[in-house]
Order: sequence, then structure tokens, then C-alpha cells
Amino acid sequence: MDQTLCHYLEKRLAGTYEPREIYGMSRYFDAECRRRSELSGANVSNCKEMAWVDEWIVRLLGGEPIQYISGSAPFHEFDLIVRPGVLIPRPETEELAHRVHTEMGGKRCLHVIDVGTGSGCIGIYLKSRNPSWRITCIDISETAIGCSRENALKFALEIDFRCIDFNHFLPEPFEKWDVLVSNPPYISKSEAGKMDASVLQHEPHQALFAPDAEGLHFYRLIAKFAHKHMRPGGKIFVEINPTHLEQTCGVFRDAGYAHLVCLDDLQGRTRILCISC
Repeated sequence: MDQTLCHYLEKRLAGTYEPREIYGMSRYFDAECRRRSELSGANVSNCKEMAWVDEWIVRLLGGEPIQYISGSAPFHEFDLIVRPGVLIPRPETEELAHRVHTEMGGKRCLHVIDVGTGSGCIGIYLKSRNPSWRITCIDISETAIGCSRENALKFALEIDFRCIDFNHFLPEPFEKWDVLVSNPPYISKSEAGKMDASVLQHEPHQALFAPDAEGLHFYRLIAKFAHKHMRPGGKIFVEINPTHLEQTCGVFRDAGYAHLVCLDDLQGRTRILCISC
């Protein structure tokens, strides 16, 4: 990584971002420098003198996420395309996808549905690890589905993407799934005041906030959907708000699911529920 550019970013962004945040951002600048150098033949060390560097810095000072500025976000080993209107993938969702693969990866030819796919990150990860799986990814946002299709094309993965409102999703009678995985909108509007301003101002609220006061709306939909459209012995994997663990478990228990397993993330917080159908 170009140290001159790093020092320049530290000088311009200090006071607005923490040193660790600036270091993380510098990786995006470095990658863009290298990309532009390959295209133009310019020396990487001169990139800090280019207009785009100051343009990016101004946007960062305005609170715009670096992922939207650069048009990319990491997810495991993948460099995914992201753009405004598409939720930026989080480390917790990396753990969710990895857990599904860990629990189910020994089985072939599973049919998997990813509810609220966003950038397509979960489906892309699972398909790359399990080529025999048939994966359906749905999202209400045309922007998100367009982005997820681009990502699947980028990595040459065959995935079924559908722009669908899960509130009104009626699959064909023959469609049954073995695995349902979802990072649904689970933040209640009352929690907005605790969130980072850049998230509130720039990321899609439709992908963040549940339409009910408790943040449980989509878990209720998933529980109902799975009763009708999952095969016997199927599994549900959902990312959850750890502060609403008991309430979320209650949704599935009230719907008749007896076997729930709570899974912790790397920080020791319960962020994933695994439910047996």
C-alpha cells in the first residue's frame, strides 16, 4: 500500500474518522489507484494528486460510505458490486452465510431460498461453495436485484434472481425448498436514534427497518412461509437483532417450531437462529 497516500488520507480525514476506519478506507483508495494505473499507465504514487482522490475525500467527509463511493464491498473472498439503494454487506452476514455452508455443505442438490438478497452476497457465497445447489434469491428492490445479477455474472454463477415482495410471494405449487436463509429488515423505527448517521442517510431504509414496532414482521412471514413451502427436515437460518433474541425465538415457537438453536458471532453475541422444520 502506498504510504504517501495513506499519510495524505490520515491528514485529510483525521477528526472525522478513527485511525482504524481511515486504514480500512485506504485499502479502497489503494485498489482504485491500482485499477486506474493499469488502465492509464500512471504511477500509483501519483494517484493522490489526481482529482478523483479529493472527490472521494469530500464525499467521505460528507458521510457517504466508502463502499458506495468505490462501488465495491468485500464479502469473504468476493469483491462485490454495490451501489446506493443496495444494502452494504456486513461481517455478521458473512458469518450467517458461512454457518449455512458449515451446517448444510455436506448435502448435494439442495434447493435454497435467500429472502432479501440485497447484493446477492449470501447466494453467491453458497453457490460458489456448493455448485450442485439450486439457489433462488428474492428482493423487493429492482436496484438490489439488478446489482445481485451483476455480481452473479461477474463470478460466473448460475442463480435464480426474482424481484418479489415477500409479503405477497406465492411460489408455484411444485416449488419446495430445503433451506431458507435470510438477513431480513429487523430494526424497529424506535432504534433509529442509536444508528450511525451515515447508515441512516445513505443506506436503503427498506432493507434496514421492519414495518412493525417490534422489528419482528419478517420473522413472522418467514415462519408462515416455511410451513407451506419447505420440505420436511428443512432448515431456516436467519440473522437477528441480539437485543430481541427472546422475542424472535418466541415468533418461531408460537408458530409451532420446537427445535431452535441460537448461534453466536465472533464477538460472542447471538446473531443467528437455526430453526428445524
